[in-house]
Amino acid sequence: MIQRIQSLYLLLTTLFSVLFLNGIIIKFLTESNEALYLTFTGINRLSEVAGTENVEKLILLSILLLIVPVTSFISVFLYKKRKLQLKFAVGLITLIIAMILTVLYYSNYVINEYNAELTPGINLVFPFLSLIFAFMALRGIKKDDDLIRSYDRLR
Repeated sequence: MIQRIQSLYLLLTTLFSVLFLNGIIIKFLTESNEALYLTFTGINRLSEVAGTENVEKLILLSILLLIVPVTSFISVFLYKKRKLQLKFAVGLITLIIAMILTVLYYSNYVINEYNAELTPGINLVFPFLSLIFAFMALRGIKKDDDLIRSYDRLR
């Protein structure tokens, strides 16, 4: 059934992944009052003189930011194939962890390379909320699978 609780968790994972994907992921301020932004397209610099310019493209981060919501959304509609949905949920958790680690790596890179300071924002919470909801969806899928197996044993 599509109205199962894990479908809601997977939709929330998709929602938070899309919110994290849009706009500025992380904001940094340099010592010379330039703003650096980690976005979907890469590292962007906002200066008073030149305006906005793309400093570096981050292909790996862009790919991960696209794959996570797509995988989450596809797994919502795999409710008739619990085994496949379970594999998608495990893969989704792996992708979210990889995305978090990639964002941490690039954040550390920006801090060290550009002598910048991290400016915390609400976007930093979204990947962790996605991870929590993905774990909850995995737990719900496992409960359904165990329930169906117990019914099969009774027959």
